[in-house]
Amino acid sequence: MRLLSLLFIVLIFDLGLASAADQPKQTASQQIKRQADKMHASKMYFAAIPFYQKLLSQQADSDNAWKLADCYWNIGYYDSAVVYLKKANIHPTISSERFAEYYVRKGDYDMAITYLDESIAHANEKEKAYLINKKQSATNYKLLLKGSLDWTINYLSVNTSIVTGK
Repeated sequence: MRLLSLLFIVLIFDLGLASAADQPKQTASQQIKRQADKMHASKMYFAAIPFYQKLLSQQADSDNAWKLADCYWNIGYYDSAVVYLKKANIHPTISSERFAEYYVRKGDYDMAITYLDESIAHANEKEKAYLINKKQSATNYKLLLKGSLDWTINYLSVNTSIVTGK
């Protein structure tokens, strides 16, 4: 039985060496890229960040910049995401839409609407309907926020005058 176990281990070890020998030699950068992409695909965004940063420190690459921006975006580091989004040379519809989402999160609806207009200009027909709806939502939210703020100020002034008697 012990001999059978030893034989099994040797066989597994031998198969591992054979499959490693079949694969072409990869450079350190290729290994880092493969690991980073694997983590990104597995939604392990936080873990992938240092790998993409290392790759970008070695060589500027649009795909790596986009994926690093996506990692930051998905963990909620929007300011960092925008830095790398600017370095990524991707389709204008995608980058403009992501910038619009960034400005909505920051509360700058005018800037978001500007980026959505730019995104709509580069979009195909199917994308346009989606983006126009998104723009309308941003516009409505901007108006709702303004109306809410006006109501809060008026309500505060009424309450203040009641309390102070003026």
